Amino acid sequence: MDDRAWTVRTVPLRYLVGLNQHVLPEDTDPTTEFKYVEISDVSRSAGVVVPAEKTTFAQAPSRARRLAVEGDTVVSTVRTYLRAVGKVPATTSSERLVFSTGFAVLHPRHIDPRYLSYCCRSDPFIEEVVAKSVGVSYPAINAVDLLGISVKVGSLQEQRRIADFLDDRIDRLDRIIAARREQVAMARSAAFSAMSAQMDADANAFGTAALRRFCRGIEQGSSPIGEDVPAGPGEAGVLKTSAIIGGAFEPARNKRIPPEVADHRHVVADGDVLITRGSGSAALVGDAAVVRLGTYQGRLYLSDLTYRLVRPMLIPDYVVMSITSARGRSELGTLVRQGSGPAKARGDDVLSLPVPNAPRERQLKSIETVRGYRDHANQAEVALTKSIELLAEYKTSLITAAVTGELDVTTAGSGIPG
Repeated sequence: MDDRAWTVRTVPLRYLVGLNQHVLPEDTDPTTEFKYVEISDVSRSAGVVVPAEKTTFAQAPSRARRLAVEGDTVVSTVRTYLRAVGKVPATTSSERLVFSTGFAVLHPRHIDPRYLSYCCRSDPFIEEVVAKSVGVSYPAINAVDLLGISVKVGSLQEQRRIADFLDDRIDRLDRIIAARREQVAMARSAAFSAMSAQMDADANAFGTAALRRFCRGIEQGSSPIGEDVPAGPGEAGVLKTSAIIGGAFEPARNKRIPPEVADHRHVVADGDVLITRGSGSAALVGDAAVVRLGTYQGRLYLSDLTYRLVRPMLIPDYVVMSITSARGRSELGTLVRQGSGPAKARGDDVLSLPVPNAPRERQLKSIETVRGYRDHANQAEVALTKSIELLAEYKTSLITAAVTGELDVTTAGSGIPG
């Protein structure tokens, strides 16, 4: 028999960890700065991604309360289908992290911190969290049920041996995944550069005129209070700013609203040219896309942070190419206004953007040329994304096999797929 088999026990978490030991008190100084980590900042594959920007106690949402230290593991107890689990990384003294109350913070007491994190990222653990969750649209697990989930533990020496093995293998995998993502970024950048060069060539050949000359105006919608779920078939939804991303339109990125509050003047239709009027990130202001609803069956409406061109006289795809080219983004970037709220662009500033005065035949040719570059970039991105997904799946299976004892880490080879 394996000499470590007799030492392995299955132990409920409650005997191994402390839970939610520290929180920010309600009387915290409103000017206290920290980095707020919410559910979307954590994933089983990437772990805890520390936000770039700080916030203050006064500005942060009321759920910004959980404190955690390096070596703790955070497990999402809400929207558990997202599988948001990660080990709290090391930070500098000036980078205090505060987590959402949607996380359970597990502080290792009688278990190696790294081994605890890997156990919580394994398939059996995640599947049991999801199975014990209650609710359909917003599934959640309570702390008692979470602490009742058991993990396999051997001696501390054995835990550290497994953690050492996984640290090495996961680091290798993460470096490969990072390289694949860099290749995706390079493919996108090449397509963007080609589009910008094409628009510059059209501007040089035919001159430019202000966008206002090629449309009947610009309009924006309104933002009634909505639910954080997309509209279903026949339901109404107001667009999120993230519905316009990288020159593409994502119809599912909307918030469901009651039909009686929808303003039917602002319903979105195929072929509309939409432009981001305002966003928390100035870099996203001025992004544009042509609406293509495809099979999406919800009824969508403009928000107050989204512009729509009124009856554009140029081909919609050509307008978007011009606005989102390097020249268009540079021109608008100097005009974006930033204050205490979201960064915004005025409608007059958008309408002042220079657009190539190209005839329809040239517009069609340029659209076809740019589509060729994009198709090539998309093919590369699909292949690279598939590779990333396979590597992420292998990473999960490796963690699961190591912490459940299916894999003897003393004899395991690399086995890392390309």
